[in-house]
Amino acid sequence: MNYLSFLPTGIIILNIVFIILLIFFERKDPTVTWAWLLILTLIPVLGFILYLFLGLTPKKRKVFQRKREEDEVKKYDKKLISAELNQRITEFDHLEQSIIRLASKNDLPTGIGYNQLQIYTSGREKFADLFEDIKNARKFVHANYYIINDDRLGDQFMRLLTKKAAEGVEVRLIYDRMGCRNLSRYSIYKLEDAGGKAVPFAPFVL
Repeated sequence: MNYLSFLPTGIIILNIVFIILLIFFERKDPTVTWAWLLILTLIPVLGFILYLFLGLTPKKRKVFQRKREEDEVKKYDKKLISAELNQRITEFDHLEQSIIRLASKNDLPTGIGYNQLQIYTSGREKFADLFEDIKNARKFVHANYYIINDDRLGDQFMRLLTKKAAEGVEVRLIYDRMGCRNLSRYSIYKLEDAGGKAVPFAPFVL
């Protein structure tokens, strides 16, 4: 099979996707947007390259620059963590070493940096302990979740956070806008009204 024969089709599809993104996410003068659409339509590949160099606003360039800087910091942190990991991993048995290496490979907490790591194989046990920890919190509760549904479990979680915020505990919640699309906006409002803070990660806005 000659895969090169699919190249023109692939370029056309990618160009259409990019045009759609340009229409929905750009906040420019309509005249400028139409000009770029015309360029992308007439010269797909070259038009895309031109847009990357000429079409990005200073604000967008700053976002890309910040992303590069964050990647460099993460790379440096990973080297430090890896050095500590290699130095201290011999303190653990073979099974624990396997778990630690697996966690490190997937950018998860390794549990060896003067902290504790609890592995759960049951959601029931995990949330029972989580809710108990929230109830016992005295200074702060910081939570980061990709999915919070508007169901019994999600309602209990949000009620506990709201209760602790009302008690004066510092409550901070980061949630994924897409993953938590079924979460009631009212529950977030109640949390914020009680003194907590809830912020969506990478909000999806048209």
